[in-house]
Amino acid sequence: MRGYPLIDLRDGATVTLGDNVLLNSRNRGYFLNLFGPVKLVGASPTARIEIGSNSRIHGSCIRAQESVIVGRDCLIGGNTQIMDDSGHELCLEEPEQRLETTGIAKPVVIEDGVWIGAHCIILPGVRIGHGSVIAAGSVVVKNIPAGCLAAGNPAKVIRTKTNG
Repeated sequence: MRGYPLIDLRDGATVTLGDNVLLNSRNRGYFLNLFGPVKLVGASPTARIEIGSNSRIHGSCIRAQESVIVGRDCLIGGNTQIMDDSGHELCLEEPEQRLETTGIAKPVVIEDGVWIGAHCIILPGVRIGHGSVIAAGSVVVKNIPAGCLAAGNPAKVIRTKTNG
């Protein structure tokens, strides 16, 4: 660890770190400004966060109501937000009820060898395939296949291994 991460776990929630994981919460030595430390939130008693061996996470937030799994050899750029729920229901008919809800959890899986650029948002239910790259500033709202470069808001595949 570089610096001190914020770890907020409800009773029973778990965080599992593989070997040689880096949680970087310090600006010194990192190539861009981090807005805050690494933050790991297990928002329910059954929440699970797993980070595979040799992965690096820089000043980003991972929030799990159910589960967020980050594979081995992943790079997560500074100020990225990864969440398996929205935090609140829409409640369009009764907006005053929003504060009383937590949102529906949909697990997030980031497979081995994924590189997520700085300032990305990874939303509930997303799977990012092995070896893919998510360009800086992207918002990922649907699955990204293995071996792709995806970019934008919403993120779209703009290059694959087969199309050069």
